[in-house]
Amino acid sequence: MPSSSWPHRRKFQLVPSRRGIPLILPPAPMFSYSITTKDFERETQAQSQWLKSILEDKTGCSPFPSEKEQDQKHKKDVTSLAVQLSSLQNQETSGPQGEMMVV
Repeated sequence: MPSSSWPHRRKFQLVPSRRGIPLILPPAPMFSYSITTKDFERETQAQSQWLKSILEDKTGCSPFPSEKEQDQKHKKDVTSLAVQLSSLQNQETSGPQGEMMVV
């Protein structure tokens, strides 16, 4: 990065400099239709009802497991890990003397 004295001037100006001539902006965007407060309230109410209907627990399903389901899964995981560990220990003890078993 070349060292230069700051501040430096831009090569291209963001807004053209016209002394004495006011800057003319483009017109504001136009909406395609007008809306009343009643329309807006109805729309927000319909959206909130739709969201509530989605979030309601109608099927008895929950995105999060219950404590009972978590306990059962934990017990199953612990049991499967214990079985794997015992099978690894059995493989190590049944291997030939002096050699190390790599699993």
